[in-house]
Amino acid sequence: MKYTSTWVNQALLALVTATAGCGVDGGSDELGYSEAGLDGGGNFSHSCTSIHLEPGSIWLHASCANAAGSQVDTRIDLNNHLGNNNGTLTWWSAAAFATCSFGSVFAFHGDVGIDAQCRDVGGASRYSAVNLDQCIANRNGTLVYVC
Repeated sequence: MKYTSTWVNQALLALVTATAGCGVDGGSDELGYSEAGLDGGGNFSHSCTSIHLEPGSIWLHASCANAAGSQVDTRIDLNNHLGNNNGTLTWWSAAAFATCSFGSVFAFHGDVGIDAQCRDVGGASRYSAVNLDQCIANRNGTLVYVC
């Protein structure tokens, strides 16, 4: 997988993970994908590889396992799910997402995060990160938002 990792990424992701859950209980769905590591209310990175952002965009790409065990190339537009709340990346924020400049997808303690520089209301640039495994799931080979 293509990641960059710094102590700043790790410290901030730990804070985001501890304070910003997405409210999904992680139970199994009617097809039993949780038992195969294909659901879990997020945790897409546990059954996907080749995780990366499309250059110059906020499309998250991955190759994910489906119920038959095959790998499926899939992607999701994070612009529909992430926003900037006064310089902080948040899930489903109504604030201006275009005020963020994205850096990288990175690994952290078995999960995957994304970092960015976002403008606050005063115009200052602030570093922020979100744990993508909180709200992105693999549903039968397709990346989906679950929060």
